[in-house]
Amino acid sequence: YVLNSIFGATVACGIALERLVRERDSRGGILIQALLGLTVLAFFARSSVAANAWRSDFDVWKTGYELEPTPSTATRFGLQLLAAGETEKAFEIALRVREWNPNQTHLPLLLARSVYLLPSQTAEQKIQILLQYPMKSPWFSYFHAVLLASLGDFARADTMLRAELSNASLAVREFKMELENVLADG
Repeated sequence: YVLNSIFGATVACGIALERLVRERDSRGGILIQALLGLTVLAFFARSSVAANAWRSDFDVWKTGYELEPTPSTATRFGLQLLAAGETEKAFEIALRVREWNPNQTHLPLLLARSVYLLPSQTAEQKIQILLQYPMKSPWFSYFHAVLLASLGDFARADTMLRAELSNASLAVREFKMELENVLADG
C-alpha cells in the first residue's frame, strides 16, 4: 500500500516537473520522461518481489521472518516449517524464540510439536528434550503425554493430561484457541 502511494506521488511529481522542463527545453523533457520510465520499472520490479511473498503462507511467514524477525514471525515461520516437514529447522527456531521471548503465544506448540516430530531422536530422547525446556501449556502436555504413551507409560500420560485439564475452563479455552490457530495455519 505504501509503495502504491509513493509510486503515485513520484509519477505526479515527475509529470509536473516534465511539463515545467518541457516549457524551457525539449531535451530536458525527454530526460524526465526517461527517468519516469525507469522509476516505473523500478516500482514494478519491487512490487513483483513483494507479490511473490504472498503466494503461500510459507512464503509470507518466511519473508516476514527474514525482513522483520520478531518472536511472533519466528514462531509462525517455525509452524510453517513443521508443516513443510522441516522439523530440525523448526526446532532451532523454537529454541531461538524461547531465548528471545519464552512467553510467546505459540511457542509451546512449536517447541513440543517440533520435538515430537524430530526424526533423529527416540521417544526417550524426545522426552528428555522436553524436560530440558519445560513449558506450561495444553499442547506441551499433549505432546509429552503422547510420547509417554508411545513408550507404554499410559498411567503417566493419563495423569499428565488430567492434570492439565483439571483447570478445565482455562486449559480448554487455551487449547481451543491454539487448535483454531493450528487449523488455520494448515
